[in-house]
Amino acid sequence: MQVLNSVRLAALGLLLVALPWQTHLLLQETILSAAATPFGAVRLYAFDLLAALVVLLSWVELRRAWQSQRDRWELWLLRGLGVLVAVVALGSIWALEPALALAMAARLALIWLLIVVLITDLSLKPFWLLAGLAVGMVAPSVFAWMQSIWQLVPASTWLGVAAQDPAIPGTAVLLHEGGRWLRAYGSLSHPNIMGGMAAIGLVAAVIASVRTSVRWQQVALGFSSVAMGGALVLSGSRSAWIAAAVGLGWLHVLVWPRVADHVRVVGQVVFLCGALTALTVGVVVRGPLQTRLPGDNQLEERSVEERVSQWSEARSVAQEHLPLLLGGVGAGQYVFALEQVMPGQEMWDYQPVHSVPWLVLLETGLVGAGALIVALGAAIMPASKRWQTAQGRMALALVAALVPLALFDHYMWTQPTMLYTIGVLLVAIGMLGSTRS
Repeated sequence: MQVLNSVRLAALGLLLVALPWQTHLLLQETILSAAATPFGAVRLYAFDLLAALVVLLSWVELRRAWQSQRDRWELWLLRGLGVLVAVVALGSIWALEPALALAMAARLALIWLLIVVLITDLSLKPFWLLAGLAVGMVAPSVFAWMQSIWQLVPASTWLGVAAQDPAIPGTAVLLHEGGRWLRAYGSLSHPNIMGGMAAIGLVAAVIASVRTSVRWQQVALGFSSVAMGGALVLSGSRSAWIAAAVGLGWLHVLVWPRVADHVRVVGQVVFLCGALTALTVGVVVRGPLQTRLPGDNQLEERSVEERVSQWSEARSVAQEHLPLLLGGVGAGQYVFALEQVMPGQEMWDYQPVHSVPWLVLLETGLVGAGALIVALGAAIMPASKRWQTAQGRMALALVAALVPLALFDHYMWTQPTMLYTIGVLLVAIGMLGSTRS
């Protein structure tokens, strides 16, 4: 049993490290406006297999879970996510592309089982979850640094990385006086996702650093902060910059006054490692990066206009499919529903609305969105009740960092990497806020 437990923990650690990598097997492509859309691909990722392995190795613990008394927040987290899985699976009946909805339901069910494993293992602490997410971002962050230096993303089938050349239209770039500057993708499919993962990782690294007294673990988290600080800037993601600023600012203003001096120093050092690196990198590449600030840059103006127009498109989809608002148009179906409302455009013109609340409501309806709110509330409730404690405020710092990412982009719902990451974070948030911290 001891050997099995060691193997299970090793598989869990490997899963956390593997989440940013997009190694996958393409099972199906879906045509949208005469071309294959990236939002219609059914993929089996390496981290899906690792998650399944963790669940299988934890079968004994899973059986015991139903016989033990769970905390109230754990029960409601599982109930909320369970209803969401059921709604997504049921939505495949009326979905325009049923395979996408079924694939989404299967992945959410696997994440639900993984969460059961995490909350069942009473020896598991939030430190390991947060440290795993932070350390797992080191290699992708270093890769992001290299891409910015090379101004090229080399393709790798085994790593799931597609080639990106700033000279080719469609690549995420910044336009400045020197030309087209490549935004860092890291190991992710878009710089915004890279930036979002780095922002989450930075906040997680700082929190984890004050949850351990082991020196080498603190040093490792400091190194991860350095790597992610630079990658965050090089991603050129404004929403990620805001998320990092909100999460780290929350820790500085609301958490540090409530922790012991020797603990606070460790967290501040890890924070400074990332902040000073980000500042240095920002100064070095300030030419391209300053185009992300409000101004007369044509590419940035177009980006803002597209975000604004997506809200109008979302309202049109809602009005067209009003009878389905109770259960939504189906998970992964938004771009196909949008094509019905606005036919005749190019494939790349059909994008998910850059707002997770809007997207979840439209795809899963009032029932699915309500179930997700219940799950989120369950994870947050223990921390809100322990608002006066440092642990409770640390948990809410993670929540604060996630809010800008959810409000200004869609990948927290559309990207499998982020779905798993959010699942792990919900457990860590609940643990930090409860007596299991």
